[in-house]
Amino acid sequence: MNATLAPAVAAALDAHLARWRGRLLISPRGAFDERSSILKLPGLVAEAYPSFDGTKLGEIVVALSLFSDGIVAYDDIIDYAKTMPNEARRLPHIAVLFSQAYRTFAELYGGAPGFWNALESYFIDYVDALNAEAAFAAGTRSWESASEAECLAIATGKNGLVRLVDASVAALAPPYASRGTDIILLALFVANQMVDDLRDWREDVRDANVSLLLRRVCPVKPSTADVAEVGRRIYLGGHAQHVLGIAEEHLRRAHAVASSLGARGFVAVAEERLARMQGLRARVDREIESLRSGAA
Repeated sequence: MNATLAPAVAAALDAHLARWRGRLLISPRGAFDERSSILKLPGLVAEAYPSFDGTKLGEIVVALSLFSDGIVAYDDIIDYAKTMPNEARRLPHIAVLFSQAYRTFAELYGGAPGFWNALESYFIDYVDALNAEAAFAAGTRSWESASEAECLAIATGKNGLVRLVDASVAALAPPYASRGTDIILLALFVANQMVDDLRDWREDVRDANVSLLLRRVCPVKPSTADVAEVGRRIYLGGHAQHVLGIAEEHLRRAHAVASSLGARGFVAVAEERLARMQGLRARVDREIESLRSGAA
């Protein structure tokens, strides 16, 4: 686990761990890891809320991190159900993560409707996106019926829970209304999803998961036997550049909203990721040149 947690975060986490007496299991590579973005996001959001009471930030970070670890763990069980069925034995401990996250949310927000309504709305989007993705994987919906807009909506819904970071801060900052950092968060995470889809397309083929990238490349659902041809199409057909373009559009949106709010931390994050995107584009160009050279 991250040994450099902020004192307020470390104190809150230690209290929760003590309460569960060994039953609250924290992943060493999860939200509390020093490389985790979840640890940093509440502070970045708080910069846009001058009236935010910073004394509660540690508890917010812990609650969101527990919630994030629970969501990621559920996603892993879904993703690896076929190859690692014993992962389902983690479910009781995942339930503990959610139990403590919700207890902390209740202590922080009581009956505040703004927070709970946001949580409900974002969770509905998340569940709907997973259901749509599962329908395409199972064949209850045809691969051919997936439009690019729907694929983007699935990516957006799967990442939409990140907006809870904004709701968590806004609910403690008079006048208790979002100032727009939910837009920044979602844009950053959807951009990252586009990059992940390009990096992990082989896994998506294996698991029959629809993505904006694969749907563009494959007119019918691909199989593992098609991997070599799918890879060629991704790069030689301009599809890799297309999804990176979508990622860049979302990063520019995040940058514009962050600039308008004076959220300098988010401006820096967007600029860093836009700069990194140039490196990804260069890598794609090298892959295209390699494929063309091999075909010559």
